[in-house]
Amino acid sequence: MWLQFIGLVSAMVVLLGPMRASAQRVVPPVWSRTRSPNGWVYKGEQRQYHVLNPRGPMKRGSVPVIIAYHGNGADAAAFALQLPVLVEEGRARGYMLVFPEGIQQEGSQLRCKERSWNAGSCCGDAVLNDVDDIGFTHAVLDDLLRTYPAVDPRQIFITGSSNGGSMAVRVACEMPERVAAVGPEIGSLEAVDGNRCADRCVPEGDGVYEMCEWNNQLPDCAPTVFLKTLPGVFSCNRLKEHPTPMLFFNGNLDPYSNISGLIERPIKPGNATLYSSTFPSMDAAILGLRTASGCTNHKSVVSFQNGTKGNATTCTTFPIDAGCTANFTYCLSDAGHRWYGSAYDQYQLCLWEGYSEEECNPIEDLETYGPNTLSISVALQLLDFFDVHRRPLTTPTQSVDPVVPI
Repeated sequence: MWLQFIGLVSAMVVLLGPMRASAQRVVPPVWSRTRSPNGWVYKGEQRQYHVLNPRGPMKRGSVPVIIAYHGNGADAAAFALQLPVLVEEGRARGYMLVFPEGIQQEGSQLRCKERSWNAGSCCGDAVLNDVDDIGFTHAVLDDLLRTYPAVDPRQIFITGSSNGGSMAVRVACEMPERVAAVGPEIGSLEAVDGNRCADRCVPEGDGVYEMCEWNNQLPDCAPTVFLKTLPGVFSCNRLKEHPTPMLFFNGNLDPYSNISGLIERPIKPGNATLYSSTFPSMDAAILGLRTASGCTNHKSVVSFQNGTKGNATTCTTFPIDAGCTANFTYCLSDAGHRWYGSAYDQYQLCLWEGYSEEECNPIEDLETYGPNTLSISVALQLLDFFDVHRRPLTTPTQSVDPVVPI
């Protein structure tokens, strides 16, 4: 059951990273269907999303959907291959999985086209060109509902990893009326420009960017006020009218989604090809989202604990009360920038995406992204969480096949 196991086990294994010994040829996912919402073209490429149908018959108005946003520099196919448990178990439980494509990086020669989402302050060409990925998500849902009368519009669930995890948070903020629950993984809240909060900046190796701490003590930067006082990128105010259950996964060994908050920005401002990414601490992000949802009681309880010292996961849940009708849970693992609990050949997948041997080197990969952990399965916890928030049918159903509008 979702987040019900409390206790420590003594035989957990850390997934230290990709291994070459068991390398196998990558087999791309076989999509049930690929669709392109009308009118959504970016620099000559028609934007797409891919569908994996649930196992078994689909009944009218009964099928729940999981929309999964890939990370920066990847694409939908690679992301689906990273999530074998979510894909197989999700389809077995009756979910339709939808994998949208972010916009391609201009000039990319890689198979994956190094795609990205505009999650607020990151990432890639999507944020540089202020791409309307919220509008695209609306278009995906509209097209999906026209094409599949089996889909239940009340049961739309959102997840994503890294840049895709932050995109999932933005969807929760800007279109909560269309979302039943959200489960972002190694993402952040990018609703404000946090450059005012930068402190103790250190130049990165490329000499172009610097990495700064997010200082909660600076004016306008405290967890209780930053969403109101810093320059806004997008608003989370709609959560007050449409509280949305959220389950977060982050790692305390993650150099990319630092849970203490960080700002990565150009050392010399004014270059239109560069951008600043600002991430508040995860404690501040969750407090801000809960406050925007109308929550006032921020006391939490431990709802899940598993693993051994240095390789464990602890989840804390904020109970529902009269002023806060949406469940919030935050899971923190001793792990890095990974999809926790998922075992796949990262080395071969990296090569298949189009990256070089050097970029895919397992030792370099481990040093850059940190370890995985088996102390939690993000996929299974997400599915259990989404199962809790599925809504019963209120009308008779019948089996239907996908229908393409004329």
